[in-house]
Amino acid sequence: MAELLRVLAYPKFALNASDRNELLDEFLPICESVTIPAPPPVVPKCRDVLDTPFLELALAGHAEFLVTGDTDLLILDESFPVSILRPTDLEELLRCRE
Repeated sequence: MAELLRVLAYPKFALNASDRNELLDEFLPICESVTIPAPPPVVPKCRDVLDTPFLELALAGHAEFLVTGDTDLLILDESFPVSILRPTDLEELLRCRE
């Protein structure tokens, strides 16, 4: 949750506080909490160790996709059992499923 709040404040998204709150009001009710078990799932080594919990959460939560613009995560797509997609890739995939 803290990471989501931090990222939504990035200038590239151009969201003011009201926009962020509105987005969260719509998004959070459809979210599911996942706890990383102890010991955590074994994941590939990531260049940015701060990204490791997101890989662990994807496995622990049985995610279908991990959606990110982070290159450190995107390069792991071939070695990770959960598909790692850019937001535009997910958008295209969802369009094809309609």
